[in-house]
Amino acid sequence: MDIDIFIIFGSLLVVIGLSLSLILYRITRLNNNINTWKKVQGIIIQSTLDEVEDSYAYDIDEYNTTDSVSYKVNILYEYSINNNTYKSKRIYSSALVKYFLTSYQKKKIVKQFPKDSKIMVYVNPNSNKQSALIKEAPIVTIVILTITFIAIGAFFILSKQYLDKYF
Repeated sequence: MDIDIFIIFGSLLVVIGLSLSLILYRITRLNNNINTWKKVQGIIIQSTLDEVEDSYAYDIDEYNTTDSVSYKVNILYEYSINNNTYKSKRIYSSALVKYFLTSYQKKKIVKQFPKDSKIMVYVNPNSNKQSALIKEAPIVTIVILTITFIAIGAFFILSKQYLDKYF
């Protein structure tokens, strides 16, 4: 049984890239929809940047680990509509964006929204509980990852076909 690792690995990378493109599509669609959302005044109740230590094994034989610090944005804000008060932690219209933010972007967000500052909140007109602080979600990281996975996957698939043809 001839299992071709190049084709399997390349196909897996292309599937990951296509999955990222679906996430990108969803975030872009929500970015466009937020233009129709209501704008209301709000206030930042909490604004902190918490360090989260991640440990991961880099040498399985030795069971050594290295520590890496990442950051978690904790922003809580409050806004009122029709005498009803709502609280939210959502920064962007899509919750998926937080998984693609760099440390620099996270630090910038916390500086942009200090505690007790008055803010503009974007509120979904169909559900006053759904809101966002920032109108445009950064998509550059997702675009780069999508292109990278698809390109490397295609390279593996095509290189296998090239090797079979000429060698």
